[in-house]
Amino acid sequence: MAPEKSPLDAIRIARKLDMPIVLAGEPWYEGEHEYFDEQVKPLIDGTRVTYIGAVNETQKREFLSRASVLLFPIQWEEPLGNVMIEAMACGVPVVARNMGSVSEVVDAGRTGFYADSVDEMPPLVLKALELDRKAVRACGRERFSRTRMVTEYLGVYRALVKRGTA
Repeated sequence: MAPEKSPLDAIRIARKLDMPIVLAGEPWYEGEHEYFDEQVKPLIDGTRVTYIGAVNETQKREFLSRASVLLFPIQWEEPLGNVMIEAMACGVPVVARNMGSVSEVVDAGRTGFYADSVDEMPPLVLKALELDRKAVRACGRERFSRTRMVTEYLGVYRALVKRGTA
């Protein structure tokens, strides 16, 4: 619930599309409580904008698996964005602002879409709703599985050892 994650923009996008939105998470760091209390909380009505607070891993999987789209209108250079990968693992397409790792994580047209500005995101939500959830999950698993990660790390390590730089 940080300004950098921009739940406020996620609410604006959902409102523009006349779609309900459910927010999960909690403010953690200095300034986040004030941002949440002053800007986000007044918009929570329990109907169009619902807030469920912090979720554990089991609750997160259940929450994400029921989502239509993950909105990720970040306002900073996100180094990885695990939540995008977690959403894809549940078959949920991602619509994100193209900052940081977003273009490396989201396979545009397959696992979701990204835009250069928040204003460009609403039509992409509608396109994301048309994506095949099974295909989103399969692509996410293919790209971000533990097996692939381990295999690729081993390849890098072997190449370094072969060059004598490890």
